[in-house]
Amino acid sequence: QQLTVIPTQLSKEHGWRKLDDESAWESFIIENMDYSQQAILRKAIMKSDAIFPIDWTGSHALRSVADLPDKDGEKVPVIYLNFRVYSSGMQDDERKNWFNNMEKAAIDGASLVMALSECDKKSLETIASEAAKNIKIHILFPPLRGDMKDLSHLPSNNLEEFLPAEVSYALKGEIKQRRLLTCVARLSREKNVIRFVRFVEQAKVELDRLKIIPLLAGATADIEYATDVKRQLLEVAPNAVVVEHFLPPKSLASIFSRTVLNFHPCSYDAYGMTIVEAAACGAPSVLAKGGRVGASELVDSFVEVDMPSNESELSSQSVDVIMRHLKDSEKLNKTGEDAKCKAVAWDEEAYGKKILDIVRHQD
Repeated sequence: QQLTVIPTQLSKEHGWRKLDDESAWESFIIENMDYSQQAILRKAIMKSDAIFPIDWTGSHALRSVADLPDKDGEKVPVIYLNFRVYSSGMQDDERKNWFNNMEKAAIDGASLVMALSECDKKSLETIASEAAKNIKIHILFPPLRGDMKDLSHLPSNNLEEFLPAEVSYALKGEIKQRRLLTCVARLSREKNVIRFVRFVEQAKVELDRLKIIPLLAGATADIEYATDVKRQLLEVAPNAVVVEHFLPPKSLASIFSRTVLNFHPCSYDAYGMTIVEAAACGAPSVLAKGGRVGASELVDSFVEVDMPSNESELSSQSVDVIMRHLKDSEKLNKTGEDAKCKAVAWDEEAYGKKILDIVRHQD
C-alpha cells in the first residue's frame, strides 16, 4: 500500500480554515502545481481504480486535469463524495446559485455520488442537471474514528488524566458523574452556536439546581463571532467552561464521558460528527427536528426540538423539552446507551466494506 501526498502551501490570506467560496478552492487546480507535482498527480490518476473528489472543491480541482485516463478501455469511475450541500439554508440567492452551479458541475462529472444524509441526497437530486438525473446518489455515513472507538470502551476514570485542567477545576473533583452540558462545534455563524447560549440563558436557574455546568469548545472560524459568543456565555453563566485550545481525541473522549447532554445547535448540518463521538461515549445529543442533521439517521436515539433557521431563536417549549430530559436521568441514560450501540457499530471497517461494495456494484 502506498499513500502519495501532494502538499499545497497556504496562508491565512488564502482562506485558511474556510471551506466555502472564501476558501482556497482555486489554489488546488493542477496549473498551480509545479511540473514534478503535476507528473505525480497524473501518474497516480493513471494507476487509479477509482477517483474520489471530495466536495465541489475537489471536483473543481479534478476538472482542471484535462483528460482523465481510460482503464481497460473504460473511463476510471469518479465517485463524488459530497460532505455538505453548501446552499442549504443559505439566504443570499446569488451565493446560493453559485454553489448550486458548482455542485451541478461536480455531479455532471461523476459516475456516482455519495451524500451524508437523506436531506442532502434530495437537495443534490434537485440541483442535478437533466443530463445527470440518472446518476445514482447513495447515502454513506462517515464512520466513528478508530481512536474514538477504542477510547469509548474505557471507563471514565481511565480518562481522568486527559481531562483539560479548566474542566477538572469546574467539576471540583466530582469526575465520576455526568455534569457537563456540552457544545462542541466550529465557532461560525452557520453552526448557530449562539443558540447554545440562548438555552443556557433561559435554563440557568434549573441548570444550577441540577449542578449542570455548560461547556463550550470548538475551533474559531469567525473571530468576531466566536469572541461575542464566548462573552455572552460567560455573562449569562459565569460558571461555564470555555475551552480555548484544540481537543485531541483523549481529551474529547474525557469530556464526553462526563457529559450528560451534548447540545448540537444548528438547524442544518450535513452530518455532525460530534453527535456520533458523544454517543460513542454514552452522551446523547439534543438536535434539530426535521431530519436536517445527517447523524440523526445513524444515531437514532436523541432529544429532538425545534431549532429554526434564525440562529438566536429557541422557544420556551424547546427549552422545556430539553429540561424534562435533563431531569429524567434514567430515561436520558437509556437514550445514551442506545445511541452508543449505534455509534460504535458503524466503524471504519464497516464503512470501508460498504464503500467498496457500492463502488464494485455500481451500474
